[in-house]
Amino acid sequence: MMRVLHLCWSYPSALFPAEGSFFRNMVEPLLDAGVEATVVTPVPYVPRFLGKLIPRLRRAAVLPRSYEFGGVQVLVPRHIRLPHALIRGHLPVMLASTVASAVHQKPDILHAHFAYPYGVAAVRLRRQWCVPLVLTIHGSDAYAAPYQSEAGRRCFIQAVRGADRVLAVSNDLVRRTHELTGRTVQFWPIGIDLDCFRWRPDDKGLLRRQLGLPPDKKLLLFVGSLTKSKGADQIPALMDRLHPDVQAVLVGDGPLRGQVCSSPRCTWVPRMPNSRVADYLSAADVMVLPTENEGTPTVLVEAGAVHLPVVANAVGGIPDLLGDDRGVLAECQNMASLVGAVQATLADPKASALRAERLSAYVARYYDCRRNGRGLKQLYAQVAARTALGEASAPRASVD
Repeated sequence: MMRVLHLCWSYPSALFPAEGSFFRNMVEPLLDAGVEATVVTPVPYVPRFLGKLIPRLRRAAVLPRSYEFGGVQVLVPRHIRLPHALIRGHLPVMLASTVASAVHQKPDILHAHFAYPYGVAAVRLRRQWCVPLVLTIHGSDAYAAPYQSEAGRRCFIQAVRGADRVLAVSNDLVRRTHELTGRTVQFWPIGIDLDCFRWRPDDKGLLRRQLGLPPDKKLLLFVGSLTKSKGADQIPALMDRLHPDVQAVLVGDGPLRGQVCSSPRCTWVPRMPNSRVADYLSAADVMVLPTENEGTPTVLVEAGAVHLPVVANAVGGIPDLLGDDRGVLAECQNMASLVGAVQATLADPKASALRAERLSAYVARYYDCRRNGRGLKQLYAQVAARTALGEASAPRASVD
């Protein structure tokens, strides 16, 4: 059986079931396809007492060094927390050393997620273990880091050019990565479990009663971290400009929770596993995501699976997902555009339903995680075969 090691920043656990759920959508289908998948998520060492005092450090303080979730073995080795000034150059080196110490049997394939720091660390492990490397570009690693500094650009190029195969979760990321590195990149959506996100048109009233949501309101749904980058701060201002019969429901948590949910027209729901989010998607009238920077948000794919009309900012990979009239796009940081997009969606239910139907068909075609898992197994086999033949599938050009 082929052994694949996934290197990423987070994975769901019994303590944090909503963490890194999109990684789960890629890894668990590999088990069904007959691949032995292990996940490594290195975290800085944090004493337990410090985790109790500082909420943002709790995850690193309380997670066990290894656990199993959904049949997947997850390793959580600790590394030293570096001063900020040393992170850029030294973090990938330290991560590679930490992973190598935690893994007792080298894999057949190494699969890293995000170019920095995990992709750069994986390039070192690739040389150390002499195994092929697959890299997935997810969004911020291509949209932000390469443009923030010369060091960020060099790290991105190093990771991409050092991998044997490079995947990206949106066509826009395919184009962006090629522009930055010259590498040929393959569109490879992670996908979702379509069995968990089924269209239930007759259950809306029942679901609202079960969830304690108002039965007679138009429900606008936001799912994600309550942060400025996700656009959560724009929801109260948006509600002030919409008809009083519209109520916002925000599922998630974050630093803006108090600010956002102080509005009487905003109902807050704690963060939860994706399987439970499906009920809120099916109970809503429109999904809104005024995000500033994204790859392809999983929550929009999930909304598409349940035929929920979508309004989102035209950033990152979102125009690819919602193109061809599969949703309504708004301009980033433009409240008038966002208000107009939501109003148009609510005012014409027939047109909105047709858009949702088109998005659902698109999701069914490209975002079935089980089908994508079977395809990923074949991709691994191709990469392993080329490596066995001594064919370098990635150009080893120097970084400009």
